[in-house]
Amino acid sequence: MTNPQPPSVRLTRWFKAPPQRVFDAWTHQQQIARWLSPNKAIKQVLTQVDARVGGAFRFGYANPDTGHVNTVAGKYLVVDPPRRLVFTWAWLPPHDEFSDQELAFDSTVTVELTNLDGGTQIILTHEKLPTGPITQRHIWGWTGALDRLVELFPATQRPDTHSSNEMI
Repeated sequence: MTNPQPPSVRLTRWFKAPPQRVFDAWTHQQQIARWLSPNKAIKQVLTQVDARVGGAFRFGYANPDTGHVNTVAGKYLVVDPPRRLVFTWAWLPPHDEFSDQELAFDSTVTVELTNLDGGTQIILTHEKLPTGPITQRHIWGWTGALDRLVELFPATQRPDTHSSNEMI
């Protein structure tokens, strides 16, 4: 009997901006600090980015209720501007919501950018997530973050024909 494949999450969004500009929002430290959190209440208080193959990142998020800083870190595996980013994603202990054992998983995020309809379509796939609350929390977090990414491209309001969230 084989073990089932760990869950993955795929989100699709469209932005009225050229692919290079959207790619830069994922790789430039000052831009990442403006949008990469689930909502405005969860502040990114640490932003370190070395967006090159083998480079690393570290983001710290302050819990608005407790002040505890949860930290996520990873390494860039693929940096192919303006088309593709692949990086590892791991929460570092201590975490104020999940135990060290619950956070002991290796996951990978792939961000694919495609020139589409005068803008850029992003397909974000987060693979190898554990089942249960952590996967649900990542769906919530990525959905909120991508909704906030719109703030960098204010002219993106249009019918949402290219947006979706799915668990695969």
